[in-house]
Amino acid sequence: MLDNFSETLSELILMHNLDASKLGKQISIDRSTITKYLSKRSYPELSYAIKIADYFGCSLDYLFGLTNDYKKKTYLPCPPFYQSFQELLKSRKCTRYRLCKDMEFYDQVVDDWYNNKHIPTMDKLIKIADYFGCTLDELVGRKSVD
Repeated sequence: MLDNFSETLSELILMHNLDASKLGKQISIDRSTITKYLSKRSYPELSYAIKIADYFGCSLDYLFGLTNDYKKKTYLPCPPFYQSFQELLKSRKCTRYRLCKDMEFYDQVVDDWYNNKHIPTMDKLIKIADYFGCTLDELVGRKSVD
């Protein structure tokens, strides 16, 4: 997944005639952080991933290489993750206990996500979206205007 993210980000930067420094200035992320993403040394945290996806007008699924469908859109601000997470569990009739057992997550970790103490890392978010058969945007409550 890290390879997919890095490659997609590189392509988007090229398509928009940018470099790491210019992109960083545009979205208020340090150039060295963008460089880490491009060199496959780390994933962004959710808030940075959303900033990047918003800037390019793409879905989080596209940004992480989970779809090839790049439809430029404008997105509304995301609600806090825990709200979207609680709503998704409820709508899918899935308990935190069931999610922990099926995904082999620690109870405390899922409770922390549910109670707004922590936000999952992008690799965990990708696994959760896959588990529920939803997009990353749906998981985090990110909706387009158009």
